[in-house]
Amino acid sequence: MTNTSLPPIHVLLVDDQPIFLDTLKLFLNEEGSKPERERIIQVVATASDGAEAINIVAAQEIRIDVVIMDISMPRGMGGIEATTELVKRFPHIPVLMLTADENGATIAQLLDIGAAGYILKGNTSGAREVVMGIEAVYGQATYYGTDVMQYYVEHVRNQRNAPSMPQLTPQETRILRLIVDGFTSKEIGQRLYIESATVEVHRRNLMQKLKVTNTASLVREAIRMGLIEL
Repeated sequence: MTNTSLPPIHVLLVDDQPIFLDTLKLFLNEEGSKPERERIIQVVATASDGAEAINIVAAQEIRIDVVIMDISMPRGMGGIEATTELVKRFPHIPVLMLTADENGATIAQLLDIGAAGYILKGNTSGAREVVMGIEAVYGQATYYGTDVMQYYVEHVRNQRNAPSMPQLTPQETRILRLIVDGFTSKEIGQRLYIESATVEVHRRNLMQKLKVTNTASLVREAIRMGLIEL
């Protein structure tokens, strides 16, 4: 039975294709209300471009927990510009990219900006992967869809310029591996039998050593430096 004592995850969908928008909204509302879900997922608003999405979030008339953002929206503000603005102004609201753009440089750019995850449209996992992504980023984890990491890794490896290798402790290496795999601090703590607050200390130390300021960049640098093998 659905845990109705927990608040639902309120989602804003941003895409300039009305048919795709309506279809995804219908699917998420149906899939997100199934009894086995720990939290109900509800699409509470839609937008046809980035500017409209920013206005919806800024108005604060509807609680938004997760934004699902397309990249290419030629008739209005695109997803890259909108995500940059949303991350800057509303860092507590994760932005999950849902796009047909499989360019590794674009993936790297969005993760550097601070997007919480990246899913490719039309992959074999279908829209159910979007549900998994919503639950992951709502739980403060990152989420990379099917094939995304392949394109991303190819890009960052091509960009590798023999960086100086930071020295990590065995525990930091274990925690970094789990961060790359998308686990939250709470989940990492449970796996390693340590407090989540201790995991956060290690996370901050890792960011300092790799000279980054967010988890997405931490993952990118760990892969680029060869600290983690995929």
